[in-house]
Amino acid sequence: MAKGFASVVLRWFVALALAAAVVPAWAQGPEEIQKGVVDAAALYKAGKLEDAVQAFEKLRERAPDNVDVQAWLGFLYLRSNRAKDAVPLLEQANKARPNDLEVANNLGAAYTESGNLEAAEKVYAKIVAASPSLFDPWYNLGNVRLKRKDPKGAVEAFSRAAAIRPNDPYVHNNLGVAYEALGDNLKSAEAFVKAANLSPTTAVFLKNAGFALIRAQQTPAAVPFLEQALKLEPKNSDLRIALADAYTRLNRRKEALAIYESLQEQLADRPAFWFNLGVLRAQSNNRDGATAAYERALELNPNDLDALNNLGLLHYRRGQYDQARTIFQKLVGLNPSSTQAKLNLAAACLKLGDRKEAAAQWREVLKANPKQWLIRLNLANVLWQDGDADGAKAQYELVLKENPKSADAWNGIGLYHLGRSQLEPARQAFASALAANPKFSPAAINLAIVYERLNRKADAIRTLQQALKNDPSNPEIQKNLKRLRESG
Repeated sequence: MAKGFASVVLRWFVALALAAAVVPAWAQGPEEIQKGVVDAAALYKAGKLEDAVQAFEKLRERAPDNVDVQAWLGFLYLRSNRAKDAVPLLEQANKARPNDLEVANNLGAAYTESGNLEAAEKVYAKIVAASPSLFDPWYNLGNVRLKRKDPKGAVEAFSRAAAIRPNDPYVHNNLGVAYEALGDNLKSAEAFVKAANLSPTTAVFLKNAGFALIRAQQTPAAVPFLEQALKLEPKNSDLRIALADAYTRLNRRKEALAIYESLQEQLADRPAFWFNLGVLRAQSNNRDGATAAYERALELNPNDLDALNNLGLLHYRRGQYDQARTIFQKLVGLNPSSTQAKLNLAAACLKLGDRKEAAAQWREVLKANPKQWLIRLNLANVLWQDGDADGAKAQYELVLKENPKSADAWNGIGLYHLGRSQLEPARQAFASALAANPKFSPAAINLAIVYERLNRKADAIRTLQQALKNDPSNPEIQKNLKRLRESG
């Protein structure tokens, strides 16, 4: 009962950074201030951000109401990761120039970076209403809506942005994020694939495409994206695990196992890694390696139910029934509602000759699942072997209520009556067993015995002859048939 490989849940998003804040227009105002703005802007364009900030701060001391200074200093504060300082300046500039889209865009960016998403959305909505053909405000509006957990609104905004700039991989990527948040795996995959194809050397786009295709149950299409991403990030262990998972889904287990084997050092402290390595090793018939992997998983997480189950099954299949019983006992203790754990424990106990404990586990299962006639049949057979004929008969009868064509149960009823020399009821029961399954040799042998005791030797021989046709190599049929023929 191996645990399925859970897809590695990794949400690789491009950081939702806003489009670049717009550089304010050139200054308008008194000549001296205008010249100061030009000189300070030149510092920024020369890559001297801090010098530019200081220059504009001095200009603001001289002209605190100058809109150009406010707009420029607000922009530079944004560039300096001082969004909260930028907000009041850009608010003043926006109030003075309500139709200046550059100032409005930067104000939206400042609101976003300072955490005032509601205000940012209002600003961007106003911009796109005034100028619906601009890319940046639609893109930024989509990002803000994503942050506000409005994926439907984000899809609308990113779709408009993508229509304006169809070859921008970032907008397609974030559109994929929005569709994913809506639970639309197909459209999410389509958008991520577009982003990856537009920028095939960007690992984050390749990873998003690969994971989205897996979610959309298109694993064959996902593998090339994950493989290409791994070439760009060869040391990314989570990506390697995801690729191994995809290989496993495609029955490329040898490749999956190779990846897992290579990650033992990096992922030595992850119990799930060792569990999956155990599964892959077991599937490759490396039982010793699988045992070691499951044991390592349990060292890290002693109560891992799946690892306990798989290790117990591995011991059982290797004939190590005592170890299997110990593990299944622990599993039943940890998960007392598990039918499978109880059945596995019963199977191990039966192999060890502990029929009493096996029967106890089957009784527990039948309490919760009384219609499980196969389990009840096992219980009946064990009771019969232990000499509890009445208890066995009661269980056989309950089996027949659920499955009137159970040859085993009819045979058990027949044996009960035969043991009490109740030959006619025994004959009827064995005949019913053969009616249910004409090839069920034990019932044929038992029916021949009944006929012999009823002095119906010809019927006994005929019954065994028919049984021999169905089961020609059965030594018990051959022996009884020979004895009857030679008895004269």
